[in-house]
Amino acid sequence: MISYPLKQQQQQSTQTQWSELYFPPDSSEEAEQLDSAVSGESNVLLSKYSIQLPSVITSMAARDENVVLGRDYEPSDYDVVCGRGKGSYNRPGNLRFRQIVRDNIPTYHQARTKYEKSTVLNNIIDYVRSSDNGSARFIKFDTKTREWYELSDDQAREKVGHTIRESIQSIDNAKVKFAKKKVFNAKHTDLLTQQQAIFSDLATAETLSCSKPKTQIARSA
Repeated sequence: MISYPLKQQQQQSTQTQWSELYFPPDSSEEAEQLDSAVSGESNVLLSKYSIQLPSVITSMAARDENVVLGRDYEPSDYDVVCGRGKGSYNRPGNLRFRQIVRDNIPTYHQARTKYEKSTVLNNIIDYVRSSDNGSARFIKFDTKTREWYELSDDQAREKVGHTIRESIQSIDNAKVKFAKKKVFNAKHTDLLTQQQAIFSDLATAETLSCSKPKTQIARSA
């Protein structure tokens, strides 16, 4: 059998690699050299294939707990301020948020399962948080500590769910009010028509009653 030098070198190299894997180095110095070599290759590999994520995506990371923003935090025009009163209700971010919710109500109505409805809620949260280059937040002011803090994911979902229910109720109430007004207008129109017919009949009867005596006087003359 013919032996090829290149093939022998490859076999020797392979045997050396396997021996390094299965047989530990004899000294601690050799072990440190081996560890540094492996870690160096891993860092090079990771840096080669790592990418810088946009701020929009990093801002949409999971928020399991509240994040304290401090006392000096100033809500932006894209932040959704949670709380009672017209002070938060009429903020630009809240007005924009309610419009986003209204735009997603048809999709919410089409959802058949809890998972699909939860997906709609998550999409609204992600859309709000991606606004203003990913710096928009769901925030609330703590009256005890006098500090602003950002809501967690669960609290944000609760806020979105509550707003969706309020919007649906408001739309339903508007439909009922419109239907009642339509019925009232129809009845009012019918009543006006009936009144006009009655007045017309009365006018006709009065005309006849006034003209009848004049005819009798003319005949007697």
